[in-house]
Amino acid sequence: MDVIELIQHATSVDDVMGVLRAYGDALRDAALPRWWLQLPLAEPEHALRRLAALLPIVNAASCRLDGRVCRAGKQALEVFAVGVWKIKGLGGGAQAAGPPAVSKH
Repeated sequence: MDVIELIQHATSVDDVMGVLRAYGDALRDAALPRWWLQLPLAEPEHALRRLAALLPIVNAASCRLDGRVCRAGKQALEVFAVGVWKIKGLGGGAQAAGPPAVSKH
């Protein structure tokens, strides 16, 4: 089973977070920036932060035509997106998984 299948078959938020932590640890040798690899991943909200932090990484890599970083970032984007949506579906991390609150000013 690949990482996405493990997430899809997870039955609890803790299971999803465990898969995401293992995946994050496996990326230590990937081309992703060290600061991203060092972001915390203990709570569901951290998964959303990692997902959001990947967007500028992938954008910058594609602008620089850096294929290694771009491929690693796109794969991580997919894994963390599936993880965040699974967490939301399991009822965990409601604050993190939903859209930000919009001010009505």
